[in-house]
Amino acid sequence: LGPPPPAATRRQIAAAAPAAARGLIAALAARSDAAAFAARAPARREAEDYWQAVAQAEQAVKRGLGAWRRLRGRLAIRFRRPKTRQGRPALAR
Repeated sequence: LGPPPPAATRRQIAAAAPAAARGLIAALAARSDAAAFAARAPARREAEDYWQAVAQAEQAVKRGLGAWRRLRGRLAIRFRRPKTRQGRPALAR
């Protein structure tokens, strides 16, 4: 995995996703584009369904990775968290 190119669209990111989750991520990209350009805000239930689908796609990506790669991904996220003045990671609120 890795960060997408800075100017990549949601659909380009989905096309580069791991094969195990590519279909789920492509569907999420299409739903996200539709919501972003819709004339109305999504209903609460639509938003909840979307985030549930995001969690399913995340699990599909994780299933395709080995244990060491999953651990490396978790550590990479931890070290990108904002730091406090003492240099420690800030706690999520």
